[in-house]
Amino acid sequence: MIATVFRWLGYGCDPRGLDCVEPAESAGWAPLLALVAAAALLGMAFAERLSLVGSFPAEAAFWPGVAVIIVPAAMRIAWPRVSRTERIWLLNVVTISLYLTRVIASPTTFYGHDEYLHWSSTIDVLERHHLFTVNTLLQVGPSYPALEIVTAALVQLTGLGVIPCAILLVGVLRLLCVSLVFLVFEAVSRSSWVAALAAVVYMANSNFYTFLGSFSYETIAVDFLFAAIFVALLVSRRPEARGTRSAAASTAGLVVVNAAILFALAVSHHLTSWIGVLILASVAVAAFVRGDRRTGWSVGAFALMAFLANEVWKSVSGGRADLYIEDLLAMSLRAFFGFLRGSRAGRMLFESADGAQQPAVYRVVAILSVALVSAGLVVGFFRALGLPGGRAASASAAGPKPAVLGMRDNAFAIVLTLLTFLFPVSVAMRLTGGGWELGNRMSAFVFLGVGLVVAVGAARVWITPRASRTRAAFAGLGLVVLLVGGMISELPPDLLAGPYRAAADGSSVEPMGIATAEWTREWLGEGRRFASDRVNRLLLATYGGQRIVTQEQDGEELGLTIFDPTFSPWDRMMVQNAGANFLLVDLRLQHARPLFGYYFSAGEPRDLHAAPPLAADLEKFDDLLQVGRIYDNGYEVVYDVGALVEETPRNSAAPIDGDTVRLDRASSVARTVKERDKVGYDAASPGPPEPPDSDSPGAAQSLKLEQGAATASSLGGRVVVNQDEGVLRHVAK
Repeated sequence: MIATVFRWLGYGCDPRGLDCVEPAESAGWAPLLALVAAAALLGMAFAERLSLVGSFPAEAAFWPGVAVIIVPAAMRIAWPRVSRTERIWLLNVVTISLYLTRVIASPTTFYGHDEYLHWSSTIDVLERHHLFTVNTLLQVGPSYPALEIVTAALVQLTGLGVIPCAILLVGVLRLLCVSLVFLVFEAVSRSSWVAALAAVVYMANSNFYTFLGSFSYETIAVDFLFAAIFVALLVSRRPEARGTRSAAASTAGLVVVNAAILFALAVSHHLTSWIGVLILASVAVAAFVRGDRRTGWSVGAFALMAFLANEVWKSVSGGRADLYIEDLLAMSLRAFFGFLRGSRAGRMLFESADGAQQPAVYRVVAILSVALVSAGLVVGFFRALGLPGGRAASASAAGPKPAVLGMRDNAFAIVLTLLTFLFPVSVAMRLTGGGWELGNRMSAFVFLGVGLVVAVGAARVWITPRASRTRAAFAGLGLVVLLVGGMISELPPDLLAGPYRAAADGSSVEPMGIATAEWTREWLGEGRRFASDRVNRLLLATYGGQRIVTQEQDGEELGLTIFDPTFSPWDRMMVQNAGANFLLVDLRLQHARPLFGYYFSAGEPRDLHAAPPLAADLEKFDDLLQVGRIYDNGYEVVYDVGALVEETPRNSAAPIDGDTVRLDRASSVARTVKERDKVGYDAASPGPPEPPDSDSPGAAQSLKLEQGAATASSLGGRVVVNQDEGVLRHVAK
């Protein structure tokens, strides 16, 4: 009974190839389906124009357009008797069409949050002409500048701006990514049909549609990773070149090319480069275990090259990535194991941080997508594990060893198949708030194995080379469900561009915020120390060229200062410690809770999101004598807080009773009084507690506790109802 079940699952399956008889090479239906996809994109662009003015729901045009793009192409790819050329063209049509659906939403500026971080680093490369310039918004980013280097070169060669060059570059990287994935799968499976199916499954990973389609350093890094794996496959499958100079020279040339690719990978992205080391090293170990010494030595040499390239680049760039990766892994693992122990709450599925829930149809499709992947892994695991390798191509090969636990001599197939064990781990980690990021990042690499295993299972069991058109059509619909499910799992809140929405990343970028940032560059100069909310500081760093105050770089996050109902001594100390020159306060934040879970940065207190801030809280700086309101467009206000930081304030108090009293930082808060429209200073009024004459850490801590308690006490008796949300912002105790 058990043996029968294992045989049905593919254990010990025959090692024959998976390809079926293909027709003559031709483009087939690809040109016609490309025209259909173009028409769908035009319709989505027109709907986007209507969505901008709020007269047309984005979903009504988005999903029909996506269906027109992917349904016929997926059904055609699933059909066994399609030429290799047509499959490649269909994959490219689907890839570039899905990418353009994101470009349509924001064709003239960046949409994603991380894109602005890399834009800022690109500006530094172009204007300062050297690498490793500090980026306070992404400290580790300048240490891996491959994306910025290529983009800056395109800007200088074409004369275009950064955004057009970035859009073109990412589009090319998208095409290269899917093409390289196809070539890797084809080399491992020796079947263009299985490779096309596997490429479509890979495109269903949650990162493919959004994060890997954005202007981010991982977008270029995965291309280098797949290229390195493909070249390693070519070298390991080449026959031994004994006495043949041309063959030896060709192999040596591939080795040199892959060394350059591995170094470019090390310069591109920290996590992806180390995953490349792990994959190549694992393949080398698997090859030695299965007796394929030639593959083991060649791929092991590439793994060593990748390791050395990472270490060399880390020493050149300053090694800033180690702590970043350690923090990410530690935070994710703590959240995940805390969730397993029950000490931490799980993440609400299909619900955004502001409480909005996805429709029931989205949930059904996403769950069905995971179920189909799981079924494909069960059916295809042993069949993929037993794929034949390339030892027969080696003149010195003594013949393949007998299969062990279903494994033959295909080391790449073995490693990719075993990689699927991480798929349930990645899904489980997405159930926690702290582990979500790591689980999401894993999908780009885990689906290398998932794509191969699911495709082999589909080709051997679900479709088969002699399948009817009906069965192939249903398999194509299964591919569509996988693609849509992957898109939904990381779907942006706004499918197409729409009216402005506060605290919503790309949907919050609009001409007024850009104009404010440009005003700061023109009238205040570049490099001023600014603090603001999550969206406006992106605009200030790029359009304004300002230096942003952050917790990571400066040790203080001034978001709490901007949202506090009163400007307490504790807030003053935070401004002084951060050395901020200006605060940009966006009054539109009072109309919405944050869509992605934070107004300023990850890790801020959750109590900050119970309700939007009050306008009175955001404008409290108007009551401070030493703070100037230097810019106001009706929605955004720039406050000059430099006098709070400088040793000698630029402003002094107006005379009271014939005496002029100097305002210093210790006395200008509690002793400043306001009567009607005039601000004065009463020296008799008690000021804040003076810091003790002690440098001990205990004394400093006691002062912080005292000031924090005073602030909490002042908030404890305040009850304010936010009319927009109908909830209490501050509740009396």
